[in-house]
Amino acid sequence: MPKYANWAASVIDEARQSYCKKKGQWGIPAGWGDGATHHKISKQHLALLAKAINTCMAEGGLSKKQQDPERKAAALSFWKTAQQCAGDKVMKSFSNPPVDKILWNMPVNLEVGPEDVLENPGQSFDPNTEVASQELGTRRLTPECVPLQAMERIFLPPLQADHDYLPSADEWVRMDGFLKAANDAFQHDLEQRLGTGLLSVPRTEQWIADATGLRFQRKRLRRFPGAISGRQIYQANHLAGNVQALATAAVNALGIAWPEVSQHQVTDSGGTQHQIQITLNPADLEHMCLRHTYQYFQGAAAIKLVNNFWPVNVVPAVAALHQQITAARPFIAQAVVDYLEIDDFVDYQGRITAADVPAGQRTIFFIAAFDSNDKVDYEIDLETFAPDGADAESYPAAQLTQVIS
Repeated sequence: MPKYANWAASVIDEARQSYCKKKGQWGIPAGWGDGATHHKISKQHLALLAKAINTCMAEGGLSKKQQDPERKAAALSFWKTAQQCAGDKVMKSFSNPPVDKILWNMPVNLEVGPEDVLENPGQSFDPNTEVASQELGTRRLTPECVPLQAMERIFLPPLQADHDYLPSADEWVRMDGFLKAANDAFQHDLEQRLGTGLLSVPRTEQWIADATGLRFQRKRLRRFPGAISGRQIYQANHLAGNVQALATAAVNALGIAWPEVSQHQVTDSGGTQHQIQITLNPADLEHMCLRHTYQYFQGAAAIKLVNNFWPVNVVPAVAALHQQITAARPFIAQAVVDYLEIDDFVDYQGRITAADVPAGQRTIFFIAAFDSNDKVDYEIDLETFAPDGADAESYPAAQLTQVIS
């Protein structure tokens, strides 16, 4: 069983069911099935925060020099806010619950969505989004997700670098403020949209269904230029001729000694270090050009449910795409370990699909085949690499058909 299974309080499950059993009333697609409750800040990241809360409040194992009354008081205040955000119903549904279980059940951090999700973001922040500009095709975080993301950005980087890190009093105070702001926004939304319980009314607009109507993908922060604007971009940049041959020539012109291999050492949430080897082959780089660039897009046969393209000002040529991959390699290595920590090695059947992965200044999507050998913990073959989140210009299948016609 996955490490973080059976996390939900009974009242959280009941709240999800109250929506999904009355789909017509709430405009929920039939394909959602019984639905699922999705975390905005992942359970894995909240577990790191829970450990810090426990240490700062109890100060067990700390020397007198390491103890900090101001930090302890600030951590206690944050913990009280977290319990208030969880609410009486959640608190009463457990008997002496650990800190992490309360954090996992805060309704402000939960969203009811479809049961079968394509391109799950793993441990990455998985927010709600809404339309920012119909004209520009841009999206923005919903009001409760802005402070939730700000809170995560305070605790996550230092705790990922050092799992024994103790946030300062100032950091606890700032996180406390962000959590209160998030919960206020969440409660306002619950009232405005006439929610009927602990959880907010599902935001069905942010999901795209596949052809079967049974699997769904979040729009997230991607930009959706639309068919007219997309066609203009495509016509201005798509190369004439045999794009497969042109992509092959462009990859060969890089002058790289293939395959291109790099080694990375990363740490999982338990503090164990892993040696990761990432390999890029020329055929896979060509595939990335043919699937995710306007210049080399291969045509109708390459169209998927949602299609992410690199903006031409970011990736004007194959060399720029290769630079993006090089910069992202350490983040890909970390994401592989994060994904394998969520589910067992065999659950992925040798292939990981990772969405909305933070990679320095970019947000990326990748697909990688993986194995292990006697030299490294995981040997990764990078098969697909694309922009995601706000870095992606995205087209649902029907729109992209119009763009390239």
